[in-house]
Amino acid sequence: MLVANQGDGTLSIIDEADFSVRMANQIRTTMPITSEHATVAVDAAHTRAFFGNTILDLQTYAPLGKLTLQGTSQTGRVADVSAERLRVNPQNNRIYAVGWNGAYGSGSGQVVYTVDGDTLKQRGALDIRFQDSGVTLDFDPATNRVFVVSTSGRFDLRLGVYDADDKQVALLTLPDRATGMVYNPQTHHLFLAHPDNTIQILDSTSFGTVAQLKVNTPGALTRLGNTIYVAGFDGKVTLIQDADSPVPPAPATPTPVSNYTPRAPRKPIPSVRFVATPAPVLRPGWTTFTNANLGVHALAFDSAGNLWTASDGGAVHWNLKAGSYIKYTVEHGLAFNRITSIAVARDGAVWFGTDGYGATRFDGKTWKTYTQADGLASNAVHAIAAAPDGAVWFGTSAGVSRFDGRAFKTYAEADGMANDLIWAIGIAADGAVWVGTGGGGVSRFDGMKWTNYNTIDGLADNVVTALAAAPNGSVWFGTNGGVSRWDGRTFEMYTQADGLVNNFISSIAVAADGTVWAGSNLSNGLSRFDGREWKTFTRADGLADDAILSLATSSDNAVWVGTRYGATRFDGATWTTYLTADGLGGDPPINNTVIAHAVALSPDGALWFGTDNGVSRYDGKIWRTYSYADGLPDNMVLALALARDGAIWAGTWRGVARFDDTAWKTYNKDSGLPDDDVQNIAVAPDGKLWVGTFKGLAVFDGASWKTYTKADGLAGDFVGDIAIAPNGQVWVNTTEGISRFDGKTWKIFTTADGLPDTVISWFAVRTDIAAAPDNAIWFATSNGVVRYDGKGWKTFTTADGLADNFILAIAVAADGTVWALAWRITSFWRLRLLRMAQCGL
Repeated sequence: MLVANQGDGTLSIIDEADFSVRMANQIRTTMPITSEHATVAVDAAHTRAFFGNTILDLQTYAPLGKLTLQGTSQTGRVADVSAERLRVNPQNNRIYAVGWNGAYGSGSGQVVYTVDGDTLKQRGALDIRFQDSGVTLDFDPATNRVFVVSTSGRFDLRLGVYDADDKQVALLTLPDRATGMVYNPQTHHLFLAHPDNTIQILDSTSFGTVAQLKVNTPGALTRLGNTIYVAGFDGKVTLIQDADSPVPPAPATPTPVSNYTPRAPRKPIPSVRFVATPAPVLRPGWTTFTNANLGVHALAFDSAGNLWTASDGGAVHWNLKAGSYIKYTVEHGLAFNRITSIAVARDGAVWFGTDGYGATRFDGKTWKTYTQADGLASNAVHAIAAAPDGAVWFGTSAGVSRFDGRAFKTYAEADGMANDLIWAIGIAADGAVWVGTGGGGVSRFDGMKWTNYNTIDGLADNVVTALAAAPNGSVWFGTNGGVSRWDGRTFEMYTQADGLVNNFISSIAVAADGTVWAGSNLSNGLSRFDGREWKTFTRADGLADDAILSLATSSDNAVWVGTRYGATRFDGATWTTYLTADGLGGDPPINNTVIAHAVALSPDGALWFGTDNGVSRYDGKIWRTYSYADGLPDNMVLALALARDGAIWAGTWRGVARFDDTAWKTYNKDSGLPDDDVQNIAVAPDGKLWVGTFKGLAVFDGASWKTYTKADGLAGDFVGDIAIAPNGQVWVNTTEGISRFDGKTWKIFTTADGLPDTVISWFAVRTDIAAAPDNAIWFATSNGVVRYDGKGWKTFTTADGLADNFILAIAVAADGTVWALAWRITSFWRLRLLRMAQCGL
C-alpha cells in the first residue's frame, strides 16, 4: 500500500498484511519530496507508481522521471501543472490528473488532464472546469465513462460525465456541493455525499435517484466490493452495503440533467424588516450596494442594548427599540465591506476586523482604520475582544495585538504563545485573556506570562475556532474535535456522541443563565446545552439557515444567531430573523454562493448578471436564473451583452448563447467561432455581435462569422474584453495591448501613447472595457478605473471615492452613469465578490 502524506510531502510503503512500514531494496521507504506530491496512484500494468508528478519504479521505488502536464496561462504561455489528484484506468490505458490550468490568473480553475498510459503524452483535458479545488473523479471500467465533481469548494454544483473518448455526455446540476463521490461498477450505482448529511445514490445509466440515505457529516467515499465506506467529518466511518435495485426510468431530456428530489424549502419564519436610516457619507460621489443580510460573521451588543452585526456586506446597527437600522459600508468609513469580527469597547466605540484591511474603529462620529503600519500584528484580523480595563485585543494571522488607546503591543510564539494563527479571543471573568489558535491549542495570558493547553491536557482538538467565557468563570471552546469546557483545573469534552450537532464547532456563546450554545458552519444547525444534555435546532425547527457563522446572547437570555441569510433571534419559543431591506439583489441575491463575472443593463431597467451558476435577471423585485438545465451551454458565464432587439447574449466556456425570452441558441467552434472559450462579447450599433476568445476576435452578422487575429493587426489573440463606442469603433483588450478597429484598420495603443500600464497589467486583461455615450472608453483595472476621451487618459482610484481599486467589471448606463463591480484577492488562488458601486461623474 502506498500512502501519500499531504502534511509533509512524504510517501510511505505499508505492508497490507500487518500494516508495518517496510523497506524496499534498502531504499528509504519514506522519501522527502515537496508537499505538492500529495497524491499517489499505481499503474500495475507498467510496474510504476505516480507520486504527484514524480514517476517511481514499482519494484524499487526509484524515481524514473517526471509526468509533465501543461496548461495555458492567462498570457497564452505554457505553464507546468502539478498533479493534485491522480487516477489510472488500466482498461483504456489512460491516466487522469487533476490540476490547475496553468499560472494564476488563467481563470479556469481546476481541470482534469488526460494522459496516454504508454507514451505519457498529454492527450488533452476533459471539457469541465471548476472554480473550486478538490476535484475528484471515478470511472466505470466496463464503459470507461468518467464521473467528475468538485468536493471542497462552495461554488461548483455540477457532476460531469464523459465517455471513452473524453467527450461530455452529461452535465448534471447538483442540489448542493458534493463532499465525496465513488462509483460501484458491480451495481452501476454512483454515490454522492452532500453536506446536508445525505448520501445520494444514482443509477449511472439513467441518472435517476435510486435511494437517499442519511449519514452524519459525510466526506470522502471509497469502495471495497459492494461496501461503501463514508469518512465523516465527525471522525467516524459509516459502512453502506450496496445492493442491486430496479433501474429508475431514464430522464425525458436527451442530455441528462439532475432529477434529484429538490431539497425542502426553508421553513417560513417571522422576519422583521426595520426602517433604514441613512448614514453620513464620507466618500461622496459613490453609492455602494451590498447585502448585509449575507454571511453574518459576528454580533455584539452595545450598552444601550442595540445590536451590531458584521457581514459580507458591511456592518449594521440595529436599534431594536426604535425599529430602525443603519448600514455602514466603505463609503461611510469602513476599511472593507467584508467584516470578520466585531466588538464594543468600554468607551462605547465599535471595532470591526477585516481579513486583509486591518481594523476600523467607530466612535459614533469618526472612523479610523488601523493596520500593520500602525503596529497591528497583521491586517488579517479574525477576532476582537474588549477588556474591562478599556484595552482592545485583536487575534490575527500573526499573533495577538493589544491596543491601549495609544499604541499596539503584539504577542506571538516568541513570547510564549502556542501558535501565531489566532481564530478566537476572549476575556474570562478573572480578567485573563484566552486565545484559540489554528493548531497549537489555546493560550491564556494572566498579564505576565502565557500558559498553553492542548490535546495532551484534555482539549478536544488543537484547532480552536471559537471561545466564550461563562459568568461562573469557566471558559468554553469550540474546536475541530468538539466542545471543551475549562473549569480552572481540567478540561471536560463534549462531542457528537454526546448530542452535539457535530464536532466542527465554529461559534460558541454562553447565556447569563449558563446555557451554552454551539454552532457549526457545516450546515448542520445549532446545539443548546442546558447542563444535562444537548439539543439541536435546524432549519426544520425554524432556524433561518443551518450554517451557523456567529453567536451572541442578550441580557434577556435570548440567543442571536448569525447565519448565511441574516441574524436570527431565538427567545426559547420563537425564531425571528432580522433583515435589512436594501440588500443587493434582495434576499437572497443571485445565488448566495456564486461570483458575478459580468453585468448588463437592459432598457427596461432590469439588471442581468453572468455568474458561475448561470445567468440571473433582477427587475427590482424578482430574481430569475437561467442555467444549463434551461439551455445554456455552460453555467460559467463570463460575459453578457444585450442586442438591439432585446435578446441577451451570454458568453461561456462552451460557446456563446442567445436568449430571446423563450429559448437559448448556442454558437460554438462548429458554428464558426475561433474557440469555444468565450471571454467577452459586445453588440455594435449596426447589430453585429463581437466575440472575444482565447484564439482571436470574431464578429457575427446574423448569418456568418468572421475572425480577426494578431495576423490581421489585432494586438494579441487572447481577447480579454471588447467595447464598442457609439461611433462604431471597436475597442479590444488583449494580453499584449489595447486595439481599436475603425471598420477598416486596427490601431494598437501602448504606454508610449499615454496608456497607463495598469490597463494592460497581469490582472487587467481579464477585466472590462465600456463605452460611454460621449464615445469615451472606460477601463476596469487592478488599480482603479481609467477613462480615455480620445485625447488623454485619466485614472480614478479610492482617493477619488472609488469603493475599491481592484475592478472586475464596468458598464455605462444610457445616462452616462458608470457602474463598476469590484473584488479583491482573498488568497493566492481564490477571488471573491466585493461590491457594486454607482458613480456619477
